[in-house]
Amino acid sequence: MSDTKKIPLDESARSGLSLEKGLPDMLDANIPSTVPSLHFGPEGQVNELRLKSTRIGIVNIQELGKRRYQLRYRDLSTHLEVKRRVSGLTLKEVQAMAAHLSTEAYAGRGYLAARKKCPSVEDGMREAIRLSRRRDHVRRETQRLADKFVQWLADRFSQVKQWADLKPFMVENYIRCLEESGLAFDTVRLHLQPVKMGWRFAADNYPDEVRPMPRVRQSPAPPKQIECLEAGELASLLDWLRGRYPDLHCMACLQGLCGLRTLEAAHLRRCDIDLRHGAVAITDTETHVPKNKGSYRVLPICLEALNALTEYMNGQTVIPSTGALFLTCRGTPWTASSLHHRWAKAPAWDPRREKPTAGGVLFQAAKDLGMPRLAEVQPHRLRSTFATMASRLGASDRLLKAYLGHSPGDILGSHYRAVDLAELRSVSVALSAWRTLGADRETWKLSGNFEETAFVKA
Repeated sequence: MSDTKKIPLDESARSGLSLEKGLPDMLDANIPSTVPSLHFGPEGQVNELRLKSTRIGIVNIQELGKRRYQLRYRDLSTHLEVKRRVSGLTLKEVQAMAAHLSTEAYAGRGYLAARKKCPSVEDGMREAIRLSRRRDHVRRETQRLADKFVQWLADRFSQVKQWADLKPFMVENYIRCLEESGLAFDTVRLHLQPVKMGWRFAADNYPDEVRPMPRVRQSPAPPKQIECLEAGELASLLDWLRGRYPDLHCMACLQGLCGLRTLEAAHLRRCDIDLRHGAVAITDTETHVPKNKGSYRVLPICLEALNALTEYMNGQTVIPSTGALFLTCRGTPWTASSLHHRWAKAPAWDPRREKPTAGGVLFQAAKDLGMPRLAEVQPHRLRSTFATMASRLGASDRLLKAYLGHSPGDILGSHYRAVDLAELRSVSVALSAWRTLGADRETWKLSGNFEETAFVKA
């Protein structure tokens, strides 16, 4: 038998709990959280209602047992959940207590709704970005995307200022606009990051005004293809760059033959290079911080990359006080956008021509060498080229991850399996034969990348 209290539904019980003037009759708005059981009289009339839980105003009443109840409500001044247990009282007395608490709340004595105002959409995203653990340049890029969303919102839904007014269909409308403009799947996903961060910040800190962000869907991502150059294409590109663009040739060797990231190669210093032992160190500099803990490493490099570094360092006429190897024409450090602009967009001067070639260095190389793929592959794909060649030459995945500076991603690599310099040198030694790699692989170079494979007839 249940100990729940049977509540008579008569008008006297309702009239005995009338509230102050200006407050709606909360007993008329009781919302049971469970399905009540009805008991019928001889003539089919409802005599009594057995109720497990009910709500009066801001207070939720739960029956714990015979003459034992729990009152729950949220205090917006402290954003804490309040739980009060009472015993020895009838349900009518507990309902009167809940009605009194709600009356005091709506009158502003103790529970003042919206005492702390939720920030606007723009301020919420800015505060969420400021509190994030992202690096400074990532924060700046995320803030730029946040400003882009605010501008779009002002153009399409000018009435929306607060997070409570922002609806999921508006965010989905923003996603459709980005997709229709031709942006890639990952680019659209990055555009949504500041929106999700700001909405989560508002929902966590102002739960009574902002509900958690529901799931918004992008269009399905296309099958991902690993883009990289073949060994023959990389050899032609490096040979072409050597006499025309020495700085880009040296950085391309560090990326394509040593697996360095674009900015890791661009911010290398003279003090980070050990020509005697043929190694480079990736560490903090004044202008660059490695991506993760695994990115701090010392790499033995192959002989061709070492020769390219030696030749470039010997030909450097002006050595900056910072010891930086590669600087822009203005003497400033390279950034991701400036490097991309130099490789793929900026006019490229050729000593043999009187006028610059539009379309960037890669476009000029593709035209001169008759290799259209050079203009299609992004410069940071030289790192993918190195990983593919090293794997084909026999380097193990465990050593390759350490050489590339990836996080181990498992307990063995994170806590137990140590990789020393001698093991990493086996990767650079194997890569010494990279120029002979593509001699018999031209018919298989599209295999395994969701592309149609060219088979050789037996």
